[in-house]
Amino acid sequence: MGLPAFDTLKFVEELEAGGFSEQQAKSMSKAQREIVLEALDASLVTKTDLVKVEAALKANIAKVETELKADIARVETSLKVDIARVETDLKADIAKVATGLKADIVTIDNKIDKVEVTLKAAIATVDNKVTLLQWMMGFTLSFVVIMLVKLFV
Repeated sequence: MGLPAFDTLKFVEELEAGGFSEQQAKSMSKAQREIVLEALDASLVTKTDLVKVEAALKANIAKVETELKADIARVETSLKVDIARVETDLKADIAKVATGLKADIVTIDNKIDKVEVTLKAAIATVDNKVTLLQWMMGFTLSFVVIMLVKLFV
């Protein structure tokens, strides 16, 4: 896209129509053209300007990319360290729980063994009493039968 056109001939004609001499109109047109060109030159961006800005932006982007990669690497390293620490802590906690459970199991097994011994002793006592009752019942029954036989015979 080129610069907008400044019609100097039309400008001179307008000035002459307004009462300026041809020389005055041409001088005014030349001065006005320079002012417009300077203003445009100051506000317009050239291809060279764009190339410079593009190079600067590429350099900034490359710098930011490098910094981001470094930041990501630091975070990744930090996360790996944190994960390893958490893993070690969890393993230690699991080992403590396992040790505690094993101790609880041993305690429960001991209690079960004690209850089993107590029950066996109680069963043996009951068994002895049942045997004694059987003998007593047999003896009593025999005695009753003998008494009945003596009474009726």
